[in-house]
Amino acid sequence: MASRSKSDLANAHVGLGCSVSLASWKETFVECSVFTGLSIVPDVLHEKSPDKVAFLQFDLNVAQAEMGALEVLFDKIVPGGFIVFDDFGHILGKKQNIAERAWMGSRDYGVLDLSTCQGLVIKR
Repeated sequence: MASRSKSDLANAHVGLGCSVSLASWKETFVECSVFTGLSIVPDVLHEKSPDKVAFLQFDLNVAQAEMGALEVLFDKIVPGGFIVFDDFGHILGKKQNIAERAWMGSRDYGVLDLSTCQGLVIKR
């Protein structure tokens, strides 16, 4: 498969049946304090992430990227802050589920399985 340019990636279809260009996404969130750009997770998080996080939702669909992001961001989550793992209970999210359960377990946290196929952690 040929390598894709950032321009190709910016205009690619994302998700299942959802087509969003980077330009339209930026326009939608112009008033918000949101980083928009094409970068590699978790590398970009060392450069662009807030000092404190109250709500963190993972929906990257790649275990390695989600675990890297978790490594960078976990200590920034405030006590009482929420971490939501999307597709946590779905068969397609099995790799993430295994990795995230092990990572959270090693820090004495459990992950609550929600009926939405998501996983929830509340930071102590």
